[in-house]
Parts: sequence; structure tokens; C-alpha cells
Amino acid sequence: MSRSTRVVLVGFILSFIAGCEPQSVSDDQARMDLAGDVLAAGRAPSLADSVAGDAMLAGGEVRFTGYTNGDVLAAGGQVSIGGTVGSSVRAAGGSIDVNAHVTRNVTAAGGSISLASGSLIEGNVYAAGGDITVDGDVRGAVVAGAGNVRITGTIGGDVHVEGGGLRIEPGARIAGDLHYRVPPENVTIDPAATITGQRIALPPREGPELPTTGFFRAVWLLGFLLAGLAAVLLLPGVAETAAAALHEKPLFALGYGVLWLAAVPFAAAIIGITLIGIPLALILFALYLIGLYIARAAVAVWLGRLLLRDQSGSVRKRAALAFLVGGLILVVLEFIPILGPIVVFASALLGIGAVIRMATTPAPA
Repeated sequence: MSRSTRVVLVGFILSFIAGCEPQSVSDDQARMDLAGDVLAAGRAPSLADSVAGDAMLAGGEVRFTGYTNGDVLAAGGQVSIGGTVGSSVRAAGGSIDVNAHVTRNVTAAGGSISLASGSLIEGNVYAAGGDITVDGDVRGAVVAGAGNVRITGTIGGDVHVEGGGLRIEPGARIAGDLHYRVPPENVTIDPAATITGQRIALPPREGPELPTTGFFRAVWLLGFLLAGLAAVLLLPGVAETAAAALHEKPLFALGYGVLWLAAVPFAAAIIGITLIGIPLALILFALYLIGLYIARAAVAVWLGRLLLRDQSGSVRKRAALAFLVGGLILVVLEFIPILGPIVVFASALLGIGAVIRMATTPAPA
């Protein structure tokens, strides 16, 4: 992703801080156009038109079938990407189906990932998930870490697979080398498959190591969505109040977050100087890390509320829906190189700062 695109994404977040309204809202999605980029979020966001820049979608059922000159960034329970993508696809979700012409790369993490027989990927494919199926045409390399990988399509470069199982079907064509780190009993390479390069079998890793860092990131982000949703459902009033505190004075929240980041480890170190204080210091430090991880839910609720204005229903329902929309936006942003770590760090500081500010602000009389 170009530097200018990252600037646009940061500008999108800052525009929300300024209180920018979405340009169109329906029961299924809220949509916003910004400097050629389009963001759609909600229960079932869908884009079928032409987008000059990047298309960003987050929601329960995500569908893109149009044309974009830039990237498609998508996160949701079910993600379906068709049409033509002028740059790369980056997707995270429960199931991801790609049946598109992608000019550059596809990077995906999810429960199941499928590249349909009609798809054309001119660059590389980087995939991590439970089940991965490559039926389409990939001009570059394929790097996959999964429980099971099945290949029936045509791959112009090398293939690197690490996981629990590998199956190469009769119609598969691999122009490069095939590297696989899979238990031998779970490898099936049909004699009718065409593999031009070498077949390099590597020993499976010992112990419960995860196949790729991408898979670990996917699990980590999915854990954030599940843990954050549980926290919001249990304490919806706290989540909404913290989000409101963040909306009113984001710079104050950021200041509280920076203070928390610096003060708690220092306090834990002071307490841990004595032998008796070590257990308390360890507990304090564990709560510190959990707080930074979960507190981002407040930022997710804040973003979701800005997109989904005029919500109806109970406080719990409103907070949960806002968290899912905002949380999926954070997940998409955190997959972007360079920008991702910045989003994680900033959202952690803003979230914990909002919670602290909420807790230390006297209730109105």
C-alpha cells in the first residue's frame, strides 16, 4: 500500500475525531466516501460500483463485486470478493471467498479461504487459516499456513505450505518448486498433477508452534473481537460511557493512556523490589497487559457509534453492534504494514485512557 493511501486511512480516522458524518446510511450499511476511497460498514456492507482509490469494508456479510483502482481491505464473518482489484486484497474473516481479477497480491487470514476457479491473481498469495483451497490462477507464489491446503489450480511460482495436511489434485499445475512442512501421512500429491520444479519435503515442527506469524496475528485479532464483545455485553454501560468520554476529549484520554503506560510498570517494579511484593507485582503487570488489550474495545465502540448514528434498541444491543463494526475496522487497519502497529498502540492508549478518565470523572449531581 502506498504512502498516500496510508495517509488517507489516517485522515479517515481523524475525520471521525472531528465528528464527520457518514454520507449515506441504510439498514445494512453505512458508507463514507473520502478522497477517492470508500468505506462501508454494517450488517451486510456491499460495494458493486467503481472506486477510484481503496475499498474498505467491515461487517457481518461483506461483499465486493465492483472495480477499484486501489486495494480492497475487508473484514467480516463472511467475506466475498469479486470484480476487479487494481492493487491488492487484504482480508480477515470467518470465511473468505475470492473470485476476482487481482492485479497484485492477496493476503488473507480466516477460518476458510478459497480462491475460486475463475479467479486470477497476478501477484502472490499469502494465506493463513483453517482450510485453504486454491482453484484459480496465481501468477506468482503461494505461501500458506493452515490446517489443510488443497491445490487444484495453476501456480506460476513456488509453493510453500506449512500445516496439518496438503493435497495436490490431478489438474494442479505448479511451475516452481513445492516446499511443504506437513506430516508425511497427510500429504497427497496426485501423479497427474504437474510440478515443474523440485519437491522439497521438510520435517514438521515439533511442539504446538503455529504455522505462520500471519496465522498468529489472525488468532490474536479474533481473540480481541471475542474478548471485547464479551466485555461489552457484560458491561455495556461502561463501554458506552468510556466511548463517550473518548469522543468528548480524545486528547485527555490519550494523556491518561500515556500516564498508564509509564506509571504501572514503574509501580510494579517498585512493589516487586521486596520478596513479599513479587506476587502482587506480577498480578499488577498481568492486569496492566489485559487492560491494554481489552480497553481497545472502547475505541471500537466509539468508531462504531460514529458510523451507526441514531441506533435503536437496548444499551447492550447498541454497544455490541457498535463494537462489532468498530472492532472490524480496527482489525482491517491492523493488518496494514507500518500503519497496523501504530493503530494498535494508539487504540490501546486511547482506550485505557478513556476508561481511566471515565472512572476518575465525578458523576453529575
